[in-house]
Amino acid sequence: MVQQTTDRRSLLKYGGLVGSVMVAGCSGGGDDNGDDNGNDDGNGNGNGDDNGNNDGNGGGQETFYYTSEATLETLDPRDITQTTGHAWKFLSYNSLLKVAWDSEEEQEYITGDLAEDWEWLEQDGETIVQFQIRDGIEFQNGDAVDAQLLADEVNYWLDPETESAQGQQTFVAGGLERASVDNDSTLNFHLEDIWAPLEQYVAYYMPLANPNVREEVGPDSFGTEGHPGGSGPYEIVEWSEGDQLVLERYDNYHEEGLPNFERVEVDILPEASTRSARLETGELHLDPFINAATLVNLEDTDGVVTDTRASPMFLFSALDHSVEPLGDNRVRRALRKAVDAEALIQTAYEGFGSPTSTVGRPGSWYYYEDIDQMNRYDPEGAQQLLEEAGYGDGFELTMHAATLQTYETMAQVVQSMWGEIGVDLSLQSTEYSAMYGDIAEGNFTSNIGEYRNDDDPDNMAWQSIHENGRWANFSRGWEEQDPESYNAYIESMVEGRSVADPQERRENYREAYQIFAEEMPMLVYGVVDSMMAYRAELGDVWHHPRAQNPGEALRELSWQG
Repeated sequence: MVQQTTDRRSLLKYGGLVGSVMVAGCSGGGDDNGDDNGNDDGNGNGNGDDNGNNDGNGGGQETFYYTSEATLETLDPRDITQTTGHAWKFLSYNSLLKVAWDSEEEQEYITGDLAEDWEWLEQDGETIVQFQIRDGIEFQNGDAVDAQLLADEVNYWLDPETESAQGQQTFVAGGLERASVDNDSTLNFHLEDIWAPLEQYVAYYMPLANPNVREEVGPDSFGTEGHPGGSGPYEIVEWSEGDQLVLERYDNYHEEGLPNFERVEVDILPEASTRSARLETGELHLDPFINAATLVNLEDTDGVVTDTRASPMFLFSALDHSVEPLGDNRVRRALRKAVDAEALIQTAYEGFGSPTSTVGRPGSWYYYEDIDQMNRYDPEGAQQLLEEAGYGDGFELTMHAATLQTYETMAQVVQSMWGEIGVDLSLQSTEYSAMYGDIAEGNFTSNIGEYRNDDDPDNMAWQSIHENGRWANFSRGWEEQDPESYNAYIESMVEGRSVADPQERRENYREAYQIFAEEMPMLVYGVVDSMMAYRAELGDVWHHPRAQNPGEALRELSWQG
């Protein structure tokens, strides 16, 4: 039995993730934003006139201006799968667990959110995670948050008839079978077996809504209209699709000192130049979607802080194995070997990142350098593989690329590099959300993009491969084209995710990563740093390595002083 007590916290092992903070035109701003991250000073400092004037540049104004680089797919947390949704959801919703920041250790850790305590149990041959729910929390409509309402919501996620994207593709696929209650404060998760990264998944991907409100307004309206359906510090009051999400403070929020703002406006701003201009004028306070070129340009901007830190955000290409010649692993490996990932990262990300050809972040416990080297840049080896596969003269291929500056740059670089081995690549420009929608529907041949991974192999290495995974189409058709290698990979992954000890997990995952390198079911080019820029008048800023899924980091923001 593994117990989780109130004092014990689950550390997230981001070994070697060192941040680099640059403050322009703000004397002393670096120390204030770096050393005091995560403390309680200023969580109750108020938003009113005493903080300064309301001149539109922060400091004393009541509205926090935030952004998304693409439209939001839904307001219903059970269906949020894209980064643009993860960026705001914890303003309105709570999960059972959350990611928090230890300023002394400079380390993220998992702690309770709606739950104050939890433990892993083995009962009658069944794996159970038991959560103790905090007393005195209310949903925004006044309903008490208790174990039964939360169990009803979790079971709604898991019900195949509700077609919940996160419920089916993340939690059912992970082995979560059902939720039950012992009493008003005890909630049980029933699993097929140990699922090592469950706590991370709950903290990142399971913000829970009030099932009573969903039933009152209807599931369709719940995902498209404002409602008091969460328990978080801000209530959704207005959603103009493709334009703006507006939230207002919930005065009965349970975390002491929060919320810090009267109002949050999330503007949909696809153009990096527009977000940059608003940051400079104070019309935008934080941009977690900033690209590398804009970040470099803002380094000398008065009143703006730019921040980078290593992260498990992977650059990849999804592939449809049913489209010839992508069903041949020699062709897939040739495509990866033809890409100089160091040059790709330098061109598209100003060098903020590291090459890799596997779903293992360099420096992490699940990285295998010898396996990575099997498919690194080797244009002569790429040409030889194409000749062995019967495509020595090349072939034609189509690639989806989102209409975002960084994605378009990556696509053009890969187009040039593949051209050197005879691959004639046509680029198809698609709006960001539409591109991932096409992938989910199977309407693509290949793409190029970013996958904002957790620092655990169970996410990308499972969700992008397993036939029931959230993004199984990143390797579309592998299980049909080559079931032997696919099944061997899945069996090895199951062995890795079913034990808790990291060293044992590492040993178990090695075989899966070896198969990945031999088969290259999707292409991985590297990992890039997490980047963000924000106004220097913001306080209590800590940069989560997944800046676009900031969770508690976003809730705790305040004004300086």
